[in-house]
Amino acid sequence: MKLVVLIFLFWTLAVFAIFQGKHFREYQTFGLDTGFFDQLIYEASKGNFTVSTISQWSLWTDHFEPILLAFVPLYWLTPNINWLFLGEAAVFAASIFPLYLLAKKVTSSQLFSYSLIIAYLFLVPTQHGLFDGFASQVFVAPFLALAYWALESKKNKLLIFSLVGLFLVKEEFSLLIAGLGMIAFLFYKRRRLGVLMMLAGMAGFVFLTRVFDPWISPGNLNYAHQNVGYGQALNILARPYLIPLAYVDSPIKLQTMLTHFAGFAFLPLLSPINLLLLFEQYGQRFINTSEPLKWLAHDFAFGPILLISAAYGVGKVAGRKAVALSLLVVVVALAGDLLLHGPVNSLLKPDFYQTPSWAKDNNQILALVPAGTSVAANNSLVAHLSERPQIYLLPNVNRADYVVADLHGGPNAYAPIDQETTRSLVSWLVSSRQYQQVAKIGQAVLLKRT
Repeated sequence: MKLVVLIFLFWTLAVFAIFQGKHFREYQTFGLDTGFFDQLIYEASKGNFTVSTISQWSLWTDHFEPILLAFVPLYWLTPNINWLFLGEAAVFAASIFPLYLLAKKVTSSQLFSYSLIIAYLFLVPTQHGLFDGFASQVFVAPFLALAYWALESKKNKLLIFSLVGLFLVKEEFSLLIAGLGMIAFLFYKRRRLGVLMMLAGMAGFVFLTRVFDPWISPGNLNYAHQNVGYGQALNILARPYLIPLAYVDSPIKLQTMLTHFAGFAFLPLLSPINLLLLFEQYGQRFINTSEPLKWLAHDFAFGPILLISAAYGVGKVAGRKAVALSLLVVVVALAGDLLLHGPVNSLLKPDFYQTPSWAKDNNQILALVPAGTSVAANNSLVAHLSERPQIYLLPNVNRADYVVADLHGGPNAYAPIDQETTRSLVSWLVSSRQYQQVAKIGQAVLLKRT
């Protein structure tokens, strides 16, 4: 048992870390987020709890994310953005062990528990979340898994640890704590504990969004921008019949839910009470928008909830039934991965092990940017330059010493603008004589302020 779980752990750590590094080296990392985190953690490691020049937010004013300070000691050793990628893979891998323990206790089947872990690892939305740059929400996976394990095994100290961890990940996960309280009350029959968790979760969310945020960032209530606003919540309560419609009013929402449930062969549907927590999480993303992010890839709460719901839905299983269900889960999970072109399949492609020419061009251009200077760059490059006090995301130039742009194209390479706007901006900066072109290698361009 220990050997198999360790294989899962090391496979997850190795594969996801390799993919993150590969995406980064080929300039496919979403720089607006990853570069933002890298700059803030880099500055924090030097004792500067400042505002990021990429987005004008800090660790406290974009979201409440003190869990990210766990990376600071690693940056003391050597400031390197790869700590974020390795850390994300390690944190996600850490969720495997408590999930396996819970599945094994609930189902009494090692084989079926292994199959659920395989489905968890091959869930396509999770793959995209892990391969698309660093996301702080990854910390929710191990803490949520530990919370469920603590509730099942009645380990109160471990439960407190996991709930505090969830609180420190992001302000919105205070609502997840409240949802867990509902599960503790209804499913685990721990009435007093459930009420305390619900009250603590709601109080924590109100405190962070209505007291802490206005205090630390006057005039800017940013924490609640991805959650249902208070006024909107009152409107929903006045017309509760509209709530079900919010889950089905968009093809993207339907596809997201179908992808999640299909990833576990629809077995989570056998435990509807545990799905209350799942639909609470959907509600946060669905009720205030008709077009949520496809698959909710960076929301790492869904995978653990789906696995746990599948385990409780099946219950005790043995013999041929365990073998049949395990085969079903694995076959469906791998089929979904193939049909939806899961990123992990790239390991089987020869070009995964080659470096494209435009990435080499970017490497040469970035090597010409002096350390410590202020730089403005497009989205695909900004995370490669973020360990400095002043780094700006185009179209914000802000009289930077240098402007660097990769004009070869690519998905999200120019967010929040597009390729043509970036190309026009570079041309205008040169024609207006604010900057002069000092190097061009392939489609990579370096400008210096005149």
